[in-house]
Amino acid sequence: MKVHVFSRFTFGLKIFTAAMLIVAAVAGGSLNSKVTAQGGRVIRVVDVSTQQGQQVNAVIELDAQGNEASISFTLNFDPTKLANPFVTLGNGVPPSTSLGTNPSQTGFGRLGILADTTNSYAAGTRQMLIVRFDVLAGAASGPSIVSFGSTPTGQSISTATGSLVSATYQSGIIQIGTGGPTPTPTPTPTSTVTPTPTATPTPTATPTPTATPTPTPTVTPTPTPTPTPTATPTPTPTPTATPTPTATPTPTPTATPTPTPTPTATPTPTATPTPTPTATPTPTPTATPTPTATPTATPTPSPTPTPASNTPPGTNVTVTDPSGLVSASFATVFQPGNTFFTNIPEVAPGFTPPGYSMRQGSTHYNITTSAPFAGPVLACFIDFTVDDPEEFARLRILHREGGQLVDRTVLPPGFPGPNFAGRQICASVDVPTDFYITIGPIYNVGGQVVTPSGLGLRNAIVTITDYRGVRQTATTSSFGVYSFPGIRGGETYTISVFSKRYRYAAKVVQIQGNIADIIFVGLE
Repeated sequence: MKVHVFSRFTFGLKIFTAAMLIVAAVAGGSLNSKVTAQGGRVIRVVDVSTQQGQQVNAVIELDAQGNEASISFTLNFDPTKLANPFVTLGNGVPPSTSLGTNPSQTGFGRLGILADTTNSYAAGTRQMLIVRFDVLAGAASGPSIVSFGSTPTGQSISTATGSLVSATYQSGIIQIGTGGPTPTPTPTPTSTVTPTPTATPTPTATPTPTATPTPTPTVTPTPTPTPTPTATPTPTPTPTATPTPTATPTPTPTATPTPTPTPTATPTPTATPTPTPTATPTPTPTATPTPTATPTATPTPSPTPTPASNTPPGTNVTVTDPSGLVSASFATVFQPGNTFFTNIPEVAPGFTPPGYSMRQGSTHYNITTSAPFAGPVLACFIDFTVDDPEEFARLRILHREGGQLVDRTVLPPGFPGPNFAGRQICASVDVPTDFYITIGPIYNVGGQVVTPSGLGLRNAIVTITDYRGVRQTATTSSFGVYSFPGIRGGETYTISVFSKRYRYAAKVVQIQGNIADIIFVGLE
């Protein structure tokens, strides 16, 4: 099977090479000065800074005019500084955009990219692509230019109707510096964790006199000055207050001793310190959540789990529509995504290439995927509405590429070729879009059989054989002329000649149109 790596990014159209902005780059400079393109359409690489040994995302923006659909180009970068480019769609692309890459020349600093959709970009500045690079640990410091080119993938922008439009391609700078971003790890919250105020609550508990002003005698031992003014109403008990254990001499105040034991019970309300811990511990937990807030940034990896998809990463990944009538096989899928199969109506007459016609009763499909992939895509269709082997042999698959329909049917010696038993026919494309099942063209094939001296040989039998082994025969005229009408286009046939007088070497011919000059010369 032939390996196609975006050799058809041009979609069969003439590639329009837009003017590329080239600006001398100096350290710390920028290539992204505003440029006015024709019509204001600009594709740019946004400047970004990074460090050695890290990864960096280069964002590609489009200043869209509102009619762009299919965009392709080559991204040039310095392979001595940047490696392993990985492309994902940006948040500004239209719905159902398919992304394809050609990584065949990344070792030389060139990556082919194609973003194709049947919709149009909304007018304004749109984030089109994000290209992630690994910055080599030994990369030299300074600016590294990321620019646009046309090898291996040509620069082309077309509308949803296939019309080519122009743009200015604007380079950007990845500024590579030395040293890592040490300021970011400064975990200042660790200083907040030092809740030394926990020792201070004990002095705060001492102002218990505020809560117990009535039993001044008990408090008097700690601050003697303060109780003296309060003790003036009861000067006689003051001496007894100092020896609190001598509360037994009841004779001095017969009525007062009974209240005095009640204040003795008040010392037991030393439970008054309980309010102090209740107030003070509350600030201590408030300090502890602050460190816990910093680790909460770690849950950011939670978005990494990708939703369930029908297109897993890997090689030779095949996705089949629930109907079982259409499938898409990807050479390489880099990240999981979803592949969609949508029925579409036939195109208007005149849009198909000359000689092709839409097959009535067949179902046509649009195939798109959100999974980043590379390499060819094999789209296979099963059509049980065709019962005649000869009619099935004429089936061809046209693929929309820009504003044209191109025959991408896999025919022998390619694999897999049409299979009448399973009613399956396939097409090989770079990026899947719209597929139409059609009846292919037929042509007249002929020529002449001559003798070694160049004279026409009469009554020679000429045989033409298709890939299935089905043969047609014709007999040459008196001038050695033969002709085969109704030969299917796009196929490879073997033509041979039988004569009793001369030997003739067989010819293998691929039929792409009417042919009338296949000449056989006899061998002695």
